[in-house]
Amino acid sequence: MKRHVVILGGGPGGLAAAWKLTRAGHAVTVLERESVVGGLARTFAYGEFRFDYGPHAFNIDIPEVIEEMKGLLGDDFVEKTFSSKVVFRNKFVNYPLRGADVFTSINPLLGAYCVLDFAIARVRHRILGEKEIDTFESWVVSRFGRTLYNIYFGPYTQKLWGRDPSKLSGVFASQRIPVLHLWDLIQKTFLGKQAAPHRHNEYVDEAYYPRKGIGQIAERMSEEVIAHGGKILTEVEVLGVREEGGRIRSVRFRRGGQPEEQECDFLLSTIPVCDFVPLQDPPAPAEVREAAAGMHYRSARLMYLLVDREQISGTPYIYFSNPDVLFNRIYEIRCFSPDMTPAGKTAICAEITCDEGDEVWRAPDDALYPRVIGPLEDARLVSREHVFDYFSRSVRFAYPIYESGFQHRMKKVTTWINGIPNALIYGRQGLFTYTNTNHSIDMAFRAVSTINDLFAGREPAKPKSELYLDYTVWY
Repeated sequence: MKRHVVILGGGPGGLAAAWKLTRAGHAVTVLERESVVGGLARTFAYGEFRFDYGPHAFNIDIPEVIEEMKGLLGDDFVEKTFSSKVVFRNKFVNYPLRGADVFTSINPLLGAYCVLDFAIARVRHRILGEKEIDTFESWVVSRFGRTLYNIYFGPYTQKLWGRDPSKLSGVFASQRIPVLHLWDLIQKTFLGKQAAPHRHNEYVDEAYYPRKGIGQIAERMSEEVIAHGGKILTEVEVLGVREEGGRIRSVRFRRGGQPEEQECDFLLSTIPVCDFVPLQDPPAPAEVREAAAGMHYRSARLMYLLVDREQISGTPYIYFSNPDVLFNRIYEIRCFSPDMTPAGKTAICAEITCDEGDEVWRAPDDALYPRVIGPLEDARLVSREHVFDYFSRSVRFAYPIYESGFQHRMKKVTTWINGIPNALIYGRQGLFTYTNTNHSIDMAFRAVSTINDLFAGREPAKPKSELYLDYTVWY
């Protein structure tokens, strides 16, 4: 008799697990809230155009995942070179920021303050030694100095996350700031020395991209899941997860207005942790429910502009650091794949982070458009006379917000879920970790290996408590 696995969430992480599990001969049911699968990594058609929900280059840092995607997509999985720029103090400079760009974009006196700040921080570090840095602000100031924080990191972070940087965790800064250490900047800029190598997952130059959009991955995985006997149910409202005898026994949900229940031998969840924990029946411990309720996500409005030009800049990503500019970055769709737009035309997407229910979230498109096209015209990227259409899409759970103390709250959740032998949470939403599509797929493959071992009566290579140590700071 086949073992049955229920997967909450039909994004790339959930579908990757379903794909591997059905190929291994297990029964699988994927429950997806939306009408289509793909989660944040889905593609939709708009006339002759195809759009992703924000930019999604597929990073190359996990070779095993790359090989699987090549097998899945064949020649449609195309290797490309991606570049980024940032509009920093009204100038286009390379992104991540590089030494020469930083100091040629600011006046000499301000540059001197940056160097002085760094020198003071370095002396303080040598005298006092390493100290625990618990906020984004303190992490940046201790490494880059107050001046550079005030002119770049602080204002941009405030805009991106809508939170005072002093309330964000230093963990976020250590994981996500794609800028060389200022000592490297100074050596490279003033002393002519080669900076130390710096590796940052999101802004690598070499990456892959499916010819018809990132959603092509989810589409192909879905086809494979169904071909191997799996079920993918969409427009589903999950009502509860029944636990009995210390194990998950079934999942209750509503589809087409009718309540249903699916028994399972194992449960995988990739849905937001704040939504998953309240589903437990009987309820999870009070401290776990409280911890999950304290995990917050940043939402986004994505404004798409259809442009009657073949190309705008040739740069896939452009970031806007000015806090007075509504959006954080734009990406040009045609730079990712010429098959996403009709001949002679291109399109851009402006990403505007917000909170669900706030002024930006509620604003109609015609109120947001002038606030998007204005800065683009100021930057001489595109004029409104070339924009022949625009529209927006909203994303509720775009990014996990690493507020101070989040890792202690997540530790309570993961400790609790690790105590249930037939359940796992993973992915950006499920594990509340700022990861990319390839990482979610990698996490799914690890989950499948664990399940296969357990179903075969073998001891898994790693216990659940160590399965995702490299993706978290609390697990």
